[in-house]
Amino acid sequence: MIKAFVLGGMLAVAGMAAPAMAQNRGLERAIAEACVGQLYESRSTCSCFADNAMGRFNETQLRWLALTTDQPRTALELAKQMSYSEAQAVGSYMVDGVHACRGDS
Repeated sequence: MIKAFVLGGMLAVAGMAAPAMAQNRGLERAIAEACVGQLYESRSTCSCFADNAMGRFNETQLRWLALTTDQPRTALELAKQMSYSEAQAVGSYMVDGVHACRGDS
């Protein structure tokens, strides 16, 4: 009985993880595309930049990194959801993360 409960719980968690992983891959792609389009960096640099961001930031910060300049309302909404230190970390990463991925830091 307990084994069935534990197995059922593990399957439920695994089932929830798949959509979350797909969403994360979507965010990672969006961050890489925003990097190419907004920061004018190479695809390889932007792929590294996006990959490194995924393990470093929460979802709000990741969504901020995926923004493009034509999304001012979304930017305002996300800015309201972040603390000052979270916003500062993302701003610093936009410079430092690119330099690290280019290998010039």
